[in-house]
Amino acid sequence: MGPLYSNLKSLNEFFFVVLLIPYWVGLIVFSSNLPVLPIDLLAIVILLRGRNNIQTIFYALFLASSAIITFENKYFFGGISELFISILSIKELNLSIFSIFWVAVVVIAVISCAYFIFRSAGNSLISLKLFVFITAFAVAIDFLNGSFFLSNTSSRASKFNYFGSPLVTAVRSEISTYGHALLNDDEQPKQAIAQLQQTYQWAKDHENGSVLFLLIESMGVPRDPWLNGALFQPLQLPENRQSPTVHISIDYTQSKGSTITNEFRFLCGRWVSIAKAKDAQKGDCAGNILSGLGFRTIGMHGFSSRMFNRSEWWHGFGLQQTWFEDHWLEQSKSSCGTLFRGACDVDLIQSAFEAITWPRTFSYALTLNTHLPLDKFSPAADAAFFSTCISKEIDPNVCQLIGMQRELFRQIVASASEQRIPTWIVVTGDHPPPFTSFVQVNAFLKNLVPIVTIEILPRDAAIGLPTQLQKKSSLNFRHLQTHRD
Repeated sequence: MGPLYSNLKSLNEFFFVVLLIPYWVGLIVFSSNLPVLPIDLLAIVILLRGRNNIQTIFYALFLASSAIITFENKYFFGGISELFISILSIKELNLSIFSIFWVAVVVIAVISCAYFIFRSAGNSLISLKLFVFITAFAVAIDFLNGSFFLSNTSSRASKFNYFGSPLVTAVRSEISTYGHALLNDDEQPKQAIAQLQQTYQWAKDHENGSVLFLLIESMGVPRDPWLNGALFQPLQLPENRQSPTVHISIDYTQSKGSTITNEFRFLCGRWVSIAKAKDAQKGDCAGNILSGLGFRTIGMHGFSSRMFNRSEWWHGFGLQQTWFEDHWLEQSKSSCGTLFRGACDVDLIQSAFEAITWPRTFSYALTLNTHLPLDKFSPAADAAFFSTCISKEIDPNVCQLIGMQRELFRQIVASASEQRIPTWIVVTGDHPPPFTSFVQVNAFLKNLVPIVTIEILPRDAAIGLPTQLQKKSSLNFRHLQTHRD
């Protein structure tokens, strides 16, 4: 028994693997962009052996930095401060989708592995020289793979991130976030600014017109040409002599950061982080500009007003009325979604269009139900599309997301065709879908979202004459490069 125990204890290198178990479990579950072999953990086991308390602290920091990087990448948070603000709103989420049993298993596994390794890691055979060699080798591989300095970027030569340092990456990310905020406050999204200027000019030119802005959750630009065309296929309007004149253009615009950052991009033509949303100057935002032109303004979102404290700062956009989840629940409407469960997008969009049946109205609506994870019981309504998408070996989750967004476009076009006053509609995505797997993420262009403009011009509608309306449909589709980012 003695020699056997001695031999087992001399093999403390295997404890390194044991300590990696909870990290690898997280890597698989979240399909994270983290390195397969983290240099941090190797350093904790080797360089700090015998110092159990210090090891425990650094192991906790290692796991925390790994989680921070995973969720920053997944939900486009700009640093730890934005992640912390988001955590404060966690009580608004529908956490019942998670199994308490498996959460408990993961927590117990992490604690058990940490206890096991730190009780037994005093006699590691791996020397300091070997550690230096492994680290140098990891840096070299990291450099050749296209992600130098132990980075966790998605622009690697291989889809795998072999070696890296979550701790180093987390620190660099935070420094980069604050450095970017200090040096680039004046950076502006040019396409968004141009679109806003075009909107304001249209509003001035159409005295009885209304304006609708729709921000679609997780709507990115598909790389695959067929999938990209399928997303916008509902915009190909059929001939209908009783519909108004409709002009549709499709372009793309830059996206950066979380949904809130892109709300400011869409409504104000600039980037503002979650941390600065409440106190940011909003006098130049669409609601304020259009209310100055005589528009009544309203904002709608199908989720809780307490999420990110939107009820406290949405009025700053110039939105005279704001409707959140309670507005539809009070009408006994159905709820939709998973983690972000709230009002159904079909009801939200219907309300948004009902608002703009009145002249000189600006309606802003932020959708919800295409937030990941998707509801597996809400597949794409178009079975033919979904079947074709799967047959092309496109990821099923990507197919479902595009299918759901196609249905939103279908509803938007159908509602737009019923408009009897001049109407200007702008539809865009907040950010590319925050999928976790490399295949799913790579299905969309990086940092780009579509921007669709729909102009409705009913003939003689401004003076209310009951004339026969003829439709002209012009679709201007700007070619989207599907280059590899």
